[in-house]
Amino acid sequence: MQINKTLLFFSLTNVRNYLTSNITNTNSDSCYNIYTDKFAINFSSKDKSHSIRLWKTKVLFNYWYNVFESKQFVGALDYKINDDHIKIEYLNINDGEGSLSYDFILNQNDSNLLKKDFIEYTKTLAIKEKKKKIIIDFHGNLRIFDKYYKNEGFVATTRRCHDNRYWIEAELNI
Repeated sequence: MQINKTLLFFSLTNVRNYLTSNITNTNSDSCYNIYTDKFAINFSSKDKSHSIRLWKTKVLFNYWYNVFESKQFVGALDYKINDDHIKIEYLNINDGEGSLSYDFILNQNDSNLLKKDFIEYTKTLAIKEKKKKIIIDFHGNLRIFDKYYKNEGFVATTRRCHDNRYWIEAELNI
């Protein structure tokens, strides 16, 4: 089944509340005022692969938007639901550390909270789907692991990532 929906919210707090509420809830307190700043969140899926994209916008209907070419990028999460686990394929928060130049950068507190919300969203999904663990790849220098995943309960393993031998897998048992 393929899903593609975009919701608009008045604030990042509303987005975070939506992510951490019941993930099966299809209702939202989306905003429809075309004159205000908004946060758009897009959920898409095809087969076992799922993506969440978040950006800041003033546009009401922005379904054609390419979040990675925008200077208003906020965050992204890609994950795959496997037979016994969920694999986070990609997690990125616009906290100013990347090499891309953005007009909008989250402050440290908001970026930490959004990262936690993406992980909480994945944990809730794993429980709902009856998966025993969440797996993520991280760079072997441990800086990203310590910043994003260690405090969330992920444990580094000795397994190397399948597509890049310099990356290591970490897992979180549910």
